[in-house]
Amino acid sequence: MAIFLNQLGFVPGELKLAHATEGEESFEIRNAWGKAIITGRFSMPRYDEASGCTVATADFTSLEQEGQYTFISGESSASFRVAPNIYNAVGDALYKSFYYFRCGCDLLPEFAGAYAHKACHTEPAVVFGMDTKVDVSGGWHDAGDYGRYPAPGVKAVADLLYAYEMNPLAFSRPVGIPDSSSRIPDVLTEARYELEYLLKMQTAEGSVYHKSTPMRFCGMIMPEEEKEQMVLIPPDTVATADVAAVMAIACRVYEPFDSAFSDRCKQAAFAAYDYLSAHPEAVLPGRNPEGMNTGTYGDSCDKDERAWAAAAMYRLTNETKYLDESERYFAELEEMRASNNVGNSKWMDTMALGWSSMGGYVMMSVVFNSGADSMNPFYQKMRARLIAAADDFLAISKRSAFGVSLSPSDYVWGSNMNVMNNAVVLMLAYKLTGAQQYRDAAVQQWNYLLGDNPTGYCYVTGFGSKQVMHPHHRPSEADGVEAPVPGMVSGGPNAGLHDAVAKEKCIGLAPACCFVDETPSYSTNEVAIYWNSPAVLAWALMF
Repeated sequence: MAIFLNQLGFVPGELKLAHATEGEESFEIRNAWGKAIITGRFSMPRYDEASGCTVATADFTSLEQEGQYTFISGESSASFRVAPNIYNAVGDALYKSFYYFRCGCDLLPEFAGAYAHKACHTEPAVVFGMDTKVDVSGGWHDAGDYGRYPAPGVKAVADLLYAYEMNPLAFSRPVGIPDSSSRIPDVLTEARYELEYLLKMQTAEGSVYHKSTPMRFCGMIMPEEEKEQMVLIPPDTVATADVAAVMAIACRVYEPFDSAFSDRCKQAAFAAYDYLSAHPEAVLPGRNPEGMNTGTYGDSCDKDERAWAAAAMYRLTNETKYLDESERYFAELEEMRASNNVGNSKWMDTMALGWSSMGGYVMMSVVFNSGADSMNPFYQKMRARLIAAADDFLAISKRSAFGVSLSPSDYVWGSNMNVMNNAVVLMLAYKLTGAQQYRDAAVQQWNYLLGDNPTGYCYVTGFGSKQVMHPHHRPSEADGVEAPVPGMVSGGPNAGLHDAVAKEKCIGLAPACCFVDETPSYSTNEVAIYWNSPAVLAWALMF
């Protein structure tokens, strides 16, 4: 028998579940002194297609008393806590991890501890095919490699800004980063580090370069050891629209703390949006040029990014022309999706919060706007789309024996990002409606991330009784420290088996079990800033 549950513990008043694959029909919850304080029975076991297991559920939501406990059913779980602040440490670590992704500066021992290292990638970049050199130092490394890409970087920083805006109290504790002060929350200090890089990536005419990377991925070395020339790929309208949107958000968020920086963000937002208006034809990111093998981050459509940019500008300015433009772009996108001319319509229909499909961010800018006209047809449409998406995830969660919002076909590269994105959608639906079922489903996505899943791993490094120890993350592999950098979200199960280790060790496994805690398994165990960021946003919305 195997027992799966959130390995960190639970908050009083929230959903508390455990799952078992087979065996006993009853369970006990024992306190730190071995006394059984709750006894119960598992639900009727049912087959779970995603995991290939027959699974029973134990519900002990009634456990309210703060303390240390063990779940017993034939065998014992690792101990866990029930406490109001049980997730403070993991939440803080999730957003402090962005500090460890910093490029272009020393990571200092007083802040990074054993993970300190020297500055990297400080030399100017060269625009591909030209002699032009540009200072684009700073920002965050994207993932397990050292590339920096505006599109996924914008998703990451937008999630942090929305998280702060929707629950500033979640970020009241200092987490130990440079420039920390009582005047501005650490999460905004860290987000600014990426925003400053994005400002450097904007050209004088307002467009934004697609990416800054060397021509090829380096080996498993520390970032300061990568000495190859940094190359800029020319601008595209996807990156430009993304930057217009996030700078409009940043202008609002930073205004109470730093009016000068807020004004810089405002100018960048207007410059990017004006560029888009002057260039209505899409300039999409294409394939890597010959000789380059770093991340492509391609996109087949810029309508969703343009719709988000317009919606964010509307929220900033309250000028209805931007709302009208957002509605027009969104309608054009829907028409393209309906004719199957672009992307996967499912994620558009369910309010995607990805780095390439931004429908959910359009919704957030339109619906969660204190100045919005709730009778506006576009507002009503976005609100209805949000509820429909939440209902979709709720239905999928109910079909899953583990309560996760992924169908068997959804275990793709970075599946944990989708789990956390779905948790965000569910929590936003809860905020709008007050329906407890949405909150319970969102909490179960969080429980899944922290160990209540078919692999039994807590997918956040540095946490849990069964930890991810070997993520595909160059600094964690090359720094000589046994434990990986803490607070990083592993990509999670991927039935695509895209790397040699996954092909060898996951062949024949059910989708939700296709995970390997080994560094070479980049398709299941890489980390990325835009996988961490929705976990931060979900945490801030829930707790």
